Amino acid sequence: MDWNKLAQQTEDWEQSANVPGQKILSGNFAKITRYVEDIEQVNSISLEDSHEDNFSGGAAEEVEVDTTSDKQNKSEIREICTELKRLRINPEPCLGVIKKHWENVAGALARVKEAINEGWCNNPTGLFINSCKSGEKPKNTVDAEVKDWFESLRRERIAIAMSAGFVYTSEGEAVEIGEMMRRYPMEGG
Repeated sequence: MDWNKLAQQTEDWEQSANVPGQKILSGNFAKITRYVEDIEQVNSISLEDSHEDNFSGGAAEEVEVDTTSDKQNKSEIREICTELKRLRINPEPCLGVIKKHWENVAGALARVKEAINEGWCNNPTGLFINSCKSGEKPKNTVDAEVKDWFESLRRERIAIAMSAGFVYTSEGEAVEIGEMMRRYPMEGG
């Protein structure tokens, strides 16, 4: 390393920085050269990572991504927010809960609607948030098996609707769910 050259460059830089009327950041900086021992060129494409197991705790694991998860997309969240607005619920304080407890949102909405219809809900926003967190559903909820049973009847064009304990047939007849289940039992049951 040429110390004399480095000292001269430093002195030149100090003088140029102290010239009256000249900007400090004029670009007249000395080029500082550093000496580095053992320069090694690394080809990161072909190089094996010798540290790959340091943090994984063993052999590399293959991670499978579930693309059919219960995650929501923006349009679904927008629909929920629109529904909340119809119920006179401010969606802003609910967004975090909606994203965190997505699987409970439909049941919570149904519970709020039921509570409003029955007239016992003074705080629909609070009821919605608590129902999302707890997973609580309305009293008149149809379980998954009954829903699947009804959907199979609907596909076969036997039933067209189900409401308040009745199944409405394609002939226009209102039949109690219990009677309809006797006529058309669940598959496998």
